[in-house]
Amino acid sequence: MLDEEQLIRVGGRLKNPPIPFDRKYPILLPKNHVFTELLFLDTHEDTLHCEPTHLLAAVHRRYWSIGGRNKARSVVHKCLTCFRNKPTFAQQAMADLLAVRVTPSRPFANIGVDFLGPVYIKPCRE
Repeated sequence: MLDEEQLIRVGGRLKNPPIPFDRKYPILLPKNHVFTELLFLDTHEDTLHCEPTHLLAAVHRRYWSIGGRNKARSVVHKCLTCFRNKPTFAQQAMADLLAVRVTPSRPFANIGVDFLGPVYIKPCRE
């Protein structure tokens, strides 16, 4: 859609929420344009040299870029500060499950909730 200033904006289903007009209908940016490159570079520096996904989310607050994911990755890849510091992005560490969790047993046989103090139960006679 075109707005009053003849800018192309991305339409969507966000007509009713109480958010600003720029968030509802972001301005569409061309893929290979100098302004798009400068906007991504400036946002990358403003967000303290963040990773590409965060950079794209920061740009999407007001603008919508065609090929924005590739542009965000290329900006971060070309950044000398990021290259020199070589930031490592957080990776989720997954531990092995405990044997108590994967061994079949009666319900509530292995539980450790202490809201009321010790709770005594009768053992079953099997």
